[in-house]
Amino acid sequence: MKTPKPRPASWIFCGSGRRTGCWKSAPVRAPSPASSTSGAPPSSASSKRTAIGLPIMPSWNALPPPCRCSMPTLWPSLWESLEGPWKIISNLPYNVGSPLMWDIVSRTPDLTRAVFMVQKEVAERLYAKPGTKDYGALSVWIQSYVRVEWGFVVGPGAFNPPPKVDSAVVTFIPLPRERHPADPKALSSILKLCFQLRRKQLQSILRRAGRDDTAAALERLGIAPEARPETLTPEQFQQLAGIFGRSGC
Repeated sequence: MKTPKPRPASWIFCGSGRRTGCWKSAPVRAPSPASSTSGAPPSSASSKRTAIGLPIMPSWNALPPPCRCSMPTLWPSLWESLEGPWKIISNLPYNVGSPLMWDIVSRTPDLTRAVFMVQKEVAERLYAKPGTKDYGALSVWIQSYVRVEWGFVVGPGAFNPPPKVDSAVVTFIPLPRERHPADPKALSSILKLCFQLRRKQLQSILRRAGRDDTAAALERLGIAPEARPETLTPEQFQQLAGIFGRSGC
């Protein structure tokens, strides 16, 4: 009996405006250099490969019409309906990049990899570690679902017209399902509460959730009551969500 071949991962390409689309069966392949008739380097509209070996969609017209989706169509209703495995690549619109990634990591079944170009400031928050100035709710949420790998910085000169900020490429590698938050809604609530008051002590913040035994509960988790939110790991926030997330925060 033949062993069935694993199903190849499908790809979604998404960006802003008419550059958004999804490719249902295979990535767009870069043309062979020998196929160029002019001998000139490929233009910005031609397919290129990034430093991490992933293809960039060459143009909107390269996608068959059924596979072209505007960003409002992709977000947020599409994610749960995807049947994997899936890989997602995007030069995300900077004004909605954070909420898009928040939804993608938590709502896309069978995600195998995601590669995003975002504003460098956002990339630093995605990659940030506990105790650093960039560490916040977005850092904790994303790192509760994926491992974030830093790629490279893209300067304004790579765009026409050039933006006023640097961009950066990051890669998301999904964590095993057993490491995902058991109660995403509770985690979201506790993150919102804690990082609105990030410079206050946890025991003070969590009393607002209606618990009188805050200090004792934190000590049972091995967390100092006087600790501040920015010092906790994603795993510790998930533990907090299990105790305090349903307490009205």
